[in-house]
Amino acid sequence: MKTIYLIITLLLLINCVFAQEFEVNEIRYNITSGNPSEVEVIEKNGGYSGNIEIPTQVTYNTITFTVTRIGSDAFYACSNVTSVVMPNTITSIGRSTFASCTGLTSIILPNSLTHIDESAFSKCSGLSSLTIPSSVTNIGWMAFSLCTGLNSINVDPANQYYVSLDDVLYTTDMDTLLQFPLNKNITIFNIPNTVTIVGHRSFNGASRLEFVSIPNSVTMLGHRAFNECTGLTTIACCALTPPTLYSSNNSNAFQDLWTLLITLYIPNESVAIYAATDVWQDFILTGVDNCNTIDVESINKEQTYIYPNPVVNVINIEIPQGSSGNFELYDLHGRKLFSKSIDGNISISTDWLKKGMYIYYLTINELRTVGKIIKE
Repeated sequence: MKTIYLIITLLLLINCVFAQEFEVNEIRYNITSGNPSEVEVIEKNGGYSGNIEIPTQVTYNTITFTVTRIGSDAFYACSNVTSVVMPNTITSIGRSTFASCTGLTSIILPNSLTHIDESAFSKCSGLSSLTIPSSVTNIGWMAFSLCTGLNSINVDPANQYYVSLDDVLYTTDMDTLLQFPLNKNITIFNIPNTVTIVGHRSFNGASRLEFVSIPNSVTMLGHRAFNECTGLTTIACCALTPPTLYSSNNSNAFQDLWTLLITLYIPNESVAIYAATDVWQDFILTGVDNCNTIDVESINKEQTYIYPNPVVNVINIEIPQGSSGNFELYDLHGRKLFSKSIDGNISISTDWLKKGMYIYYLTINELRTVGKIIKE
């Protein structure tokens, strides 16, 4: 009986030592280790504000602790925090640590840092640039997502795990695209042909983008990768097989995009498989002979327009000058409802159509486009 009592007492003592919280100079800490004596910065009632300077060490009850970590959610939604200075003893930044710190405009990551957890800086809209030090070995998904003010992400050239190319963050082998800076002032972006995975929310909120090319190397597009890319009108996806769309909570890479109005250029031989694949089938599918040579100039020359969509009474079709072709309309059961030769721009009455969704095929100069129309 005495043995059991001693064990329980010992466990309680250990819990007191390693789970004790305290506050010094308006920063709250949690003891994470007694030997060596280490603490992490944690959240506190009322949150933090202003310029935060985290010390290398802090003393409590005559014991001096080294500050080695900033815990998960420590500064979550502290919108009045404007800058954070970290000591060169910090090795880890937890999940959502600085998420939604919209007033944060300056942060320097220390050379001791090795881990940046998932969503650590998500929604830090005041940050304009970030530099990843050479010491970082792990960056979680969406660590810098939804940072709408971000112009550039830089990586120390000595880092062996990550690299920055044209301000975009990748793994060092350029296999995974982790984050596109949402405030980068460009309208066209070509994903490098080394990339196989486009990360979760990596382009989420890049509203300036109008054209994105996805190379044949890409096999997966992450959760909400292109969500809220409101300026996006054209995508070239050169993969013969539609890349897998990572799905979470019934959302996918193109969540909240009006895909019925976005033209998707794909290899000619892959039109049928894209047309039969969920989500991909909702774009305006246009087959081309050489997807890798698609550029904005050639798109503008060959662009066709079918509008409005949804349609009420009349649908308009605009084609390149001097072009001709054919327009066909089908119901969702595959029955042909309408066919018309086209020699120039035309308007077609839709009064006779019932409300619902229809599939159209537009062939212009041997370029075939498949899309959907909603009749209201």
